[in-house]
Amino acid sequence: MLMLETVERVKKSKLNELRSKGLIPAVCYNAKNETISIAV
Repeated sequence: MLMLETVERVKKSKLNELRSKGLIPAVCYNAKNETISIAV
């Protein structure tokens, strides 16, 4: 479980990193079904 939590945290930080660089306008990450929706 700890490993999974770490992976989720890394994924979210990567998405936030992309968003902060302005590459993605807005990102919604749904961990439940592993989907990433991008709002433009």
